[in-house]
Amino acid sequence: MGALRVGTERIIRMGPRVNLLAIDLDGTLLRSDNSVSDANVEAVALACQAGVEVLIVSARPPFGMDEASRRLGLDNIQVAYNGAYVVDRVSGKVLLHHPMTTEEAKESIQLLREHDLYVGYYCGMDWYVELECEEMRFEQRSLQRAPNVVTDLLADAPPQPDKLIVIDLNRQDRLAAFYEAAHETMPGLNILYSSPGSIEIGSKDASKGLALAWIAEHLDIPRSEVMAIGDNFNDLSMFDVAGNAVAVGNAPEAVQARAGLVVASNDMDGVAEAIQRWVLSRT
Repeated sequence: MGALRVGTERIIRMGPRVNLLAIDLDGTLLRSDNSVSDANVEAVALACQAGVEVLIVSARPPFGMDEASRRLGLDNIQVAYNGAYVVDRVSGKVLLHHPMTTEEAKESIQLLREHDLYVGYYCGMDWYVELECEEMRFEQRSLQRAPNVVTDLLADAPPQPDKLIVIDLNRQDRLAAFYEAAHETMPGLNILYSSPGSIEIGSKDASKGLALAWIAEHLDIPRSEVMAIGDNFNDLSMFDVAGNAVAVGNAPEAVQARAGLVVASNDMDGVAEAIQRWVLSRT
């Protein structure tokens, strides 16, 4: 669906009404302080009242999404770990599960050790680390749960993680060097930036886009009636699936360029703007 830019505003050509709305969390729905604004809560509630199926689609683990889900009053399908883990919040049933293989985990950890980078190792409802450091405490504050600290991830954690997250809060050049090396040596994995200071690693069979496509088919909703809102490179697979792709204003330029429309930043209620102007106006 084409887009026009008028002044500083990007406007989408109107299509069918939106019946499925997928919203990323960090950098999109959540403000910089990890809160969900009243404006976003109200807009999501209005969308739900209008019959729109609203989903959180995140790189986070399921337990890291619970507070936002409660704040929004959402009790439905939840997409975690960049699409590797799709769960029905009501029944607790896991609908889709695409973890990394044991060999993929081993290869990734070995390369991360070579680059001396922190990694969070996620499996279902648990996460594991080897280092208690600034990056670990950053993750802990965000998720509001302490990790399992182990001596050796490959020996002491479950062998098939749902996701690895690589974080360096101070030296993005080290992340960039790892990103380049990882793409050269591990082309069979999904390796994507989720923020300037973090890289997500997961199975090729797992992406936000693949999960969203599965859910749309499961709910019998055409892709033309799907809207996805995101802020970073791990959201682009959703943009490819959704008939309506929305980037918040704090997204990198390359991400904005792939969106049909661009709204205000996460700190300026961009999600609420998208819902008010392009979801509720079409119901």
